[in-house]
Amino acid sequence: MAIDYKELKKLATFLREEKMQRIKVSMDKIQIELEAPWESSNETNTFTPPASMTVPPEETSTKAHSGMYIKSPMVGTVYLAPEPGAEPFVKVGQTIRAGDTVCVIEAMKMFTKIKSEFDGVVGAVLVENESAVEYATELFTINPNV
Repeated sequence: MAIDYKELKKLATFLREEKMQRIKVSMDKIQIELEAPWESSNETNTFTPPASMTVPPEETSTKAHSGMYIKSPMVGTVYLAPEPGAEPFVKVGQTIRAGDTVCVIEAMKMFTKIKSEFDGVVGAVLVENESAVEYATELFTINPNV
């Protein structure tokens, strides 16, 4: 998928008009981040992508999730499976235990296994495979076993 210059220009215009500090948009395997030189206001600005942009899959939607979050402990690229074409470490609806590997994050050619801190059922996968993550990015929701 190629980056559409017109869409990029629309994002830059939106950023400037709304006096936002930064916009991050993910489309398939492409991530775009635009940052402005001005100071943002204290208000929280939200961004709704144009209709022509790809909508993320249901399991990665931003709808409210209940349960506990497994968050990224670092900046890097997240891999949801141990190797290309392999089954993911975990799937929505799967029961996991504290200590189970849920994904791997690669940073500077170093691969770190991310393990669950909780027992429970995977409620949602909040990131796409091979996407960039930042420190404290919510990766999964885990619904506790009751």
